[in-house]
Amino acid sequence: MHQKRSSTLKKKVPHGFKMRKTPLRFKAMFVIVSVLVFFCFVHLRSREDSSIIKLKFFKENHRFLDAVNATECKLPKYDLYDLQIKKYIKKPATAIDCGYPQPYLTYLDWDGTLYLNESEVEMQQYKDLKCTYESIVIDKNTDYKVIYNNTTWIYQFPLHIDDQVIRVKCYDGDLNFYNMIHSQILKPKEEIVAKNNKIPSHRPSVLIFTIDSMSRGNFIRCLPKTYEYLVGKHKMHVFKGLNKVADNTFPNMMALLAGFMGYPRIDMPHMPVWTIKLNSTLKKFDDMPIVWKTFRDAGYLTMYAEEYLDAIFSLLEPGFLNDPVDYYYRSTYVSLKETLSNIEHNKLKFWDRSKWRYCLANEPSYKYMLNYTEEFLTEMADLRYFALSFFVEMSHEYLNDVKNMDLDVVQFFERMFDKDLFKNTIILVMGDHGHRFDGIRSTYIGRIEERMPFLGILLPETLQKSHPHLQSGLASHTERLLSWYDIHETLVDISLDDLGEKSANIRPKAIGKSIFRPFNDNRTCTQIGILPEYCMCDREAQISLDSEKAITSANIIMQNLNSLLEDAPNYIKTGESRTCAPLLLNKILSATASMKSFSLSSSLVVRVIFEVLPSMGLFEAAVEYGPVTDPRLFGDINRINKYGDQPSCISHDILRLYCYCI
Repeated sequence: MHQKRSSTLKKKVPHGFKMRKTPLRFKAMFVIVSVLVFFCFVHLRSREDSSIIKLKFFKENHRFLDAVNATECKLPKYDLYDLQIKKYIKKPATAIDCGYPQPYLTYLDWDGTLYLNESEVEMQQYKDLKCTYESIVIDKNTDYKVIYNNTTWIYQFPLHIDDQVIRVKCYDGDLNFYNMIHSQILKPKEEIVAKNNKIPSHRPSVLIFTIDSMSRGNFIRCLPKTYEYLVGKHKMHVFKGLNKVADNTFPNMMALLAGFMGYPRIDMPHMPVWTIKLNSTLKKFDDMPIVWKTFRDAGYLTMYAEEYLDAIFSLLEPGFLNDPVDYYYRSTYVSLKETLSNIEHNKLKFWDRSKWRYCLANEPSYKYMLNYTEEFLTEMADLRYFALSFFVEMSHEYLNDVKNMDLDVVQFFERMFDKDLFKNTIILVMGDHGHRFDGIRSTYIGRIEERMPFLGILLPETLQKSHPHLQSGLASHTERLLSWYDIHETLVDISLDDLGEKSANIRPKAIGKSIFRPFNDNRTCTQIGILPEYCMCDREAQISLDSEKAITSANIIMQNLNSLLEDAPNYIKTGESRTCAPLLLNKILSATASMKSFSLSSSLVVRVIFEVLPSMGLFEAAVEYGPVTDPRLFGDINRINKYGDQPSCISHDILRLYCYCI
């Protein structure tokens, strides 16, 4: 039987050679290389396609590239009395007259002596006058309450008082007809004075005089007497390029006082962040490294006063466990509001009654704190101090009401200079940001001013003569882009006595730079901690309100807005049956566009102002369009008109801007 022949013909191999099979690994390598070559080709082709897309995007939007060098910030310039804002600027207001709702019956002298106004007693002819007093301290469980201690009957006037804050109540028989809060600046203890006296004589004190929501433009318009006195007469440096770093008071003051952001941002990974949740063992602000601590460590006496219940460290925040400074105004202000706010002003004329909101009994709120500040400066005349006075009531809600302060403020500074109390004091006069809610905010100039707060710095003549380089350093930055982180570093310089021509302290993690020394680098907003949506370096062009980009942007923002409100049920106040209503887009009021750089990786940013229902809230936000990416929300959504008690059902510092309770 014969075998079948193979159908495969075998190749003849010379004698002594063996047939070799192709190794498996060689085949695998061939496949891998082929795949790599293919993907490289696809990648290069996609890059070519991407570049074409980017070039097309760039050409379509090049008109939004203003003639601004991408590496240099050109600050916006405008007329302070431009026609677009003229209707929001009211005539100078007359002084607030709080009437005479209760007699001026008692007063506390600066030496701590409580007096009875005998002429008032004689005029009123009380039948059975008797008075008590009680000491006042802040409640450690909440910054919004005080504790009244040790009610004591006053059997004889005058009476020496050892407490910092007291409440006096007087009765005619059983009728309580008089309530008054008195505070005083107690003399510092001898050991504190001894430490303070060891501070070298060349080291200056610091006064930070702050008015809430005060832009440079509105300071000039509303406080012309004060501006002329400080800038015209005393040659205070005014910084036209100061740009706020975030939306409201808290993050801006965090940057100034501590050099930190108050909350993390994914798009700002280089920024240092300090939060109660992440950094505080006490779950209060006591362990925050605020700059006044550095001053106190150097022997300075410290003071912090603010006339607002929702203060910097109190608005939906836990405040302080212990007094953060040597002289803390909080207990005085809370007791003033608690005791005097409800006193009837029935002697005011009907058309003046709208001004009651500023009155605490016979005087507007700011006068109490202005007196407190003056008493502190007088008591510390021969000592070194760090003082922060933050005035809020007159400027927070309305653009023009702050005009009522002008005469009192300029007279305050005149008295201090006349008494030579600023002979060794660096004075900072500032706002925290511009006006965020009044009608002017809906205009383009209003948006500029909202982002560019007032800042003036005045060095004492002694320091100008001994350290002339500080004066020239300040002068070199009056037209430069600055942030609150720069001013923080300037305060740190003072606290460390680092006032030489070259810094003796290297702070590599610092975001800002001290403005006591010149620097020539052109910095971007992001580099110095200014959130992109608040940066005023970018030029914008108007676009049609019914354009595709404007409508798409408004809808994207509305989606984000309602998405945020979906979380509202988690923050409804206890016992509340209401919740936040969904918001509907009513109309677009303004739309602008700008390009973010000159390269092919540019992005188009469209900013819109729009109105929503049912709250009639006005909002401003931006959307970023990339050449190869989907449009996305660019930064925060800002509420730019007053919301009053619309969010009264909710307790959340962000959502309250958007919530309309139903």
